[in-house]
Amino acid sequence: MTGDSFPGRTWKTYAVTPAGLAEAARAKTTANKNALAYLARVVDWVSSMSFPQLVRAIYAKYPAFKANSVFTG
Repeated sequence: MTGDSFPGRTWKTYAVTPAGLAEAARAKTTANKNALAYLARVVDWVSSMSFPQLVRAIYAKYPAFKANSVFTG
């Protein structure tokens, strides 16, 4: 995400490295299958939302996290 979506704000963009992809592939061969299925559902859920939607969903479930937040979206 870039700052273009929120005038006056700048956001860092993160991406997985080739080494990270390789480690994830290796971990998939030994990880618990139920844990992998759950993680896939979490990734799908998070990926389906914009950043503001995700933060609002987290705050709705865990309102105490909002107490010291600088997020206003």
